[in-house]
Amino acid sequence: FFLMLRRPPRSTHCISSAASDVYKRQVPKRPNKLNQDAYFALENFMDIDNAYLFGIMDGHGHFGREVSTLVKSKLPANLALASTVCQKDRVRDLFLTDESFRESLVKAAYAKTNSELVTAGVDLSHSGTTSVTAFTCESLLLCANVGDSRAVIGSLEYQSTEHRWRANQITVDHKPDLEEEYKRIISFNGRVEPYKDATGKPLGPHRVWMKTKNSPGLAMSRSLGDIAASKVGVIAVPDIFELTIQNKHKILIIASDGIWGVLSNEQAIEIAGGYYEIGEANLACEALVRAATVEWKRQSEVIDDITVIVIFFNQ
Repeated sequence: FFLMLRRPPRSTHCISSAASDVYKRQVPKRPNKLNQDAYFALENFMDIDNAYLFGIMDGHGHFGREVSTLVKSKLPANLALASTVCQKDRVRDLFLTDESFRESLVKAAYAKTNSELVTAGVDLSHSGTTSVTAFTCESLLLCANVGDSRAVIGSLEYQSTEHRWRANQITVDHKPDLEEEYKRIISFNGRVEPYKDATGKPLGPHRVWMKTKNSPGLAMSRSLGDIAASKVGVIAVPDIFELTIQNKHKILIIASDGIWGVLSNEQAIEIAGGYYEIGEANLACEALVRAATVEWKRQSEVIDDITVIVIFFNQ
């Protein structure tokens, strides 16, 4: 999609343009494999003027596509439904001024979405999805994430006659070897270690396992779905991060690990920054997908699914 938005007054810090791009995973001998990512982009969310909600879901497992697609439809609906706890004309004020209201609303929506997955008729035993969402209205930016999809903000900093881009990661990738995540998994009688080959040599990232079984082997510590992994401490509770948008903030990128697995935060912001002055968020997305694809091909025979949304804030 490409979304060109009307430009409100500068003081609102609302976005001037946004776009996304998607690239399907390439797996040798499996040319028909489906892209398991999903995304949404909603304008005037919850009937709030100049409020925008963006989200990316990266599905995994045999039914990962089905899970990410379900979350794409259910999570925004549940966020909007949760907001009906108060009168419609108070939603905007509460959301912009009450941090505890925002946090409880977002966590309730994620919990309801996860519970609805269980009754959706999809086998969730070893399938699930990440979810990273970004809500922006006026100077508020709220990001919530479960899993290892990521949100990164880019700032334009001026030094004398020159300027440089600076990248700051907003969300935290939920990896099982993070101290807090590790402790929770162990407390649920789980195990955290890389996959090991026949000789016992560790391969790849740390994964979540049952204590006495080599299952489920999930490479993240939080996800929606994944019933087997949930029994050993993998949770669907989002971390929530808030930021006040300032004039220096120009770019927001949210993407699946098809981007972050091969490009650093700094590389991604630099690439997108090349299109900021001309306001071409769509071209920034295309450039990010190209750069990630080149790097995947350099490193591996497999190219992961790539989904990226680029948001340009008003200049």
